[in-house]
Amino acid sequence: MKRKRKYTEAVHARRVQKVIEKENPRKHCPAQPRYKINSWNAFANWIARGQAVCITCKDFIGMGYDKGCPCVHLGLTEAIKRTRQALKAKGYL
Repeated sequence: MKRKRKYTEAVHARRVQKVIEKENPRKHCPAQPRYKINSWNAFANWIARGQAVCITCKDFIGMGYDKGCPCVHLGLTEAIKRTRQALKAKGYL
C-alpha cells in the first residue's frame, strides 16, 4: 500500500533547496520523483490526488497562481532569487 503524501510548504522548502543547487535547475522540479520533469503533464500525479503543487510552489515565493512555472515566467535567475529570499524569510535557511 502506497503512503499518501501531501505537498506542503515544508516539503516544498526541503525539495526546492535541492533543486536550486543542481547544475541546471530549470530541468528539475521539486514536486517530481527524482526531481525530473519526465512527462508533458508533470503534475498529473499530484493533481489526481487533490494536491495543488503549483499553488504551494507559487505561494511560497508570492507569485500569483494564474502565471506559469516560476522558472519560465520569472526567469531562472529571478525565480532562484525569490526562492532563496523566501527560504530565509520563512526560516528554512
